Amino acid sequence: MSIATDKTVASSENSDGSLPEGWAACQIEAAGKWATGGTPSRKNPEYFGGKIPWVKSGDLNDGRITATEEYISQEGLANSAAKILPSGTLSIALYGATIGKLGLLEIEAATNQACANCIVDELHFDRSYLFYYLLSQRQSLIEAGQGGTQPNLTNKIVRDWPLHLPPLAEQKRIVAKVEALLERVNKARERLSRVPDILKKFRQSVLAAACSGRLTADWREEHGNVEPADELICRTRDERQAKWEEAEMAKYAAGGRTGGSNNWKSKYKPAVEIDTDSLFELPETWMWVSFDEVSAQSLYGPRFGADEYVSEGVPTIRTSDMDYRGNIDFDNPPRLEIEERAKPHFCLKRNDLLVTRTGATIGKCALFDSELGEAIASAYLIRYRLTTSTTDPKYLLNFLMSPQGQERLVGGTQASAQPNINTKAIARIPLPLAPLDEQREIVRRVDFLLDYAIEIEDRVSTGTRRTEKIGQSVLAKAFAGELVETEADLARREGREFEPASVLLERIAAERAAESNGSPSGRSNVRRNVKNLSQYRNDSFPPRP
Repeated sequence: MSIATDKTVASSENSDGSLPEGWAACQIEAAGKWATGGTPSRKNPEYFGGKIPWVKSGDLNDGRITATEEYISQEGLANSAAKILPSGTLSIALYGATIGKLGLLEIEAATNQACANCIVDELHFDRSYLFYYLLSQRQSLIEAGQGGTQPNLTNKIVRDWPLHLPPLAEQKRIVAKVEALLERVNKARERLSRVPDILKKFRQSVLAAACSGRLTADWREEHGNVEPADELICRTRDERQAKWEEAEMAKYAAGGRTGGSNNWKSKYKPAVEIDTDSLFELPETWMWVSFDEVSAQSLYGPRFGADEYVSEGVPTIRTSDMDYRGNIDFDNPPRLEIEERAKPHFCLKRNDLLVTRTGATIGKCALFDSELGEAIASAYLIRYRLTTSTTDPKYLLNFLMSPQGQERLVGGTQASAQPNINTKAIARIPLPLAPLDEQREIVRRVDFLLDYAIEIEDRVSTGTRRTEKIGQSVLAKAFAGELVETEADLARREGREFEPASVLLERIAAERAAESNGSPSGRSNVRRNVKNLSQYRNDSFPPRP
């Protein structure tokens, strides 16, 4: 079909007046000459690794293309449908993960067949105007490509897409205004994108200060009469043994035993002691203890086969159910059938601590809340029953999630192919134990500061969404003729004539009709803009970056 058909010529304005004065509607095929791409055979290694930049759809980044991931050779170009396209070519991804993505070539390059390429007629069209126009149309284009299992645009869909075209001078003013506004939007988005890292460092600083005594230095000055940690630990040891005995009885019951005589109580082991000489100095009323001192009992999450899961039963908590604040929120977890007599042994109690012992999230921790109902720990977790009357569970959680705590938990495991921590190693972790009242004050302050961080995070998310909407609004206004003064209004104000886009399109059609006389096909004119292979030797391209 000749390029000078009704796809190029269009009416000046829609009958309902939806286009601004001086604009015209046509199909985007009118914007230039169109070319497809191709892929040399991967079976021939000589086709790749040359000096010809080769753009794949994945290289399209909604920006300017100055380099490519892959390069092809002259032989690869000659033995495929790939063509050398000039700098200034506008490319759009037709399918795949980047469908609808755009790129403006700043280099001479070839593309693969997943790109539709427009060699823009820059005498009559502003390529950046076309770029932003297609950017504004992306979602509609993708929807037009629906029909199969995945969205798939075709060259025909793209070429036939309607284009709202103002006079060339107005196109350039629109581009200048769009780029000025989007630059401001992008700067705002860039600033917002830095906030999550700042908040992450803020959280780590809060937890580090909490577990060193710096966060509550002023509180200690006002509360001198508190039970120091060295007295507190004596009561902790009594509770520790009592809870251990309770857990042992539950284990016997789960196995159908009663425990018999009390000889099993002799198996109780006091908490391990640690060397504190190399540890940093704590406030006077604090003391270093081993994690084992505040842990009455530990249990590895049991392993179950997939065939043991049931539709109704006790839910299992997985690492994916634990968030960065140490909360648990499970949705449709796997469930298991647990005998009633075994539930006291396996099921979690309020303020049980869960520690991820292996995998990608090793060291992730959470506290169980009884409001969640019955639940058991999954196989990748270790459950700890804590001495809660003398240790605030959230204080302990805050320590384990602090930079110091995480370093103690996982610092020595990262070099392993399969990082893993066990109860023996965790038992020896040094814990900076504060007086109980100060522990509670630390928890209160940490909660306040981390809640404040969440509030900021929410504001940032809202702001980021707003910047996205602002960017969309800028494009929508631009292509509705509302962003800059129209050429028609400007001409009237300046007392001069102007050429409406409809006249521009008629002139383009006449010029292209004259060009295509004698050509077998109007689209064969693409060859005039696509570099001839014979012009290229291996030294024709600059060195690869």
